[in-house]
Amino acid sequence: MGYIKNRLFPTPWHLIRFFVPLTAVVPFVAYYLTVFTHVYPGFSAFLTASAADLCRPDDLSYPLFTLASRAVATIPYATLPVRLNLFCAGCGALAVAGFYLFTARMIFVCACEDSGGALAALPPRTRDITDDTRDKDESSFALNADGSISIPPSVLAHNRRVSHAAVLGGLGAALALAFCAPFWLVATRLYPFTFDLMLFFFILNLLFSYDQREQLFSLYLGVFLLAACSVESSLFLLFLPIGGLMLLRS
Repeated sequence: MGYIKNRLFPTPWHLIRFFVPLTAVVPFVAYYLTVFTHVYPGFSAFLTASAADLCRPDDLSYPLFTLASRAVATIPYATLPVRLNLFCAGCGALAVAGFYLFTARMIFVCACEDSGGALAALPPRTRDITDDTRDKDESSFALNADGSISIPPSVLAHNRRVSHAAVLGGLGAALALAFCAPFWLVATRLYPFTFDLMLFFFILNLLFSYDQREQLFSLYLGVFLLAACSVESSLFLLFLPIGGLMLLRS
């Protein structure tokens, strides 16, 4: 059993990422079974008419969501309200998965024992052999015969326990978000909020990934999406300076 567990989850990050599909599938099934099958009155009805190109938006709010909903409206599946509401259900499920991943990552990073343990838990990253500063930093750790950093067994065991706590904390947070009444309501009807939250948590995970693994692609993609989504909602405007500072720091 221990051998299988070590093969499936060689690092705590593998254990954390293992539950990402589960946190998307379970909420989507619940939303699919409870999706509103007709046009919901109010703002949702106006968005439905706009997606069907029956009326023009009276302002420039939610332009990305409007484009996405119009694309979904052309898909030949079920009725127009059903496929638009299912689109929001899918966005809500992905938002829950992104929230789980971000929460679990935060718990693990804050609770791992030390920098050596954290490096052991992170996936392998590309190292520039000409980076003298990084070489000096790594030289402060004991090395194995193959040149990898030697992590004490006690640190590895502690980080393994922390990863279990991170998974439980992330799952609890994801369930609380997925099945709270306000989120459930907007995830089963045509509203732009689950779409915005899906993008928001995706961007947060990209920036977090850059901070932990120093992958420039994650940084560039995250900052690009922040800039593109700044016209979508004021939520992205609040974090645009943070993305800009991370870009300048790189």
